[in-house]
Amino acid sequence: MAEKPGLYAARAIHLYAMPTYHLHIYDQIQVMELVLDSSSD
Repeated sequence: MAEKPGLYAARAIHLYAMPTYHLHIYDQIQVMELVLDSSSD
């Protein structure tokens, strides 16, 4: 099957990058919540 190798590369990058991107956003949200909790005392 002669598919474009760029398609596989883009798919691999997408599968690798998206979960780490979401985890990064989640970590930022957790940090923000900790800061808000500590400042509300």
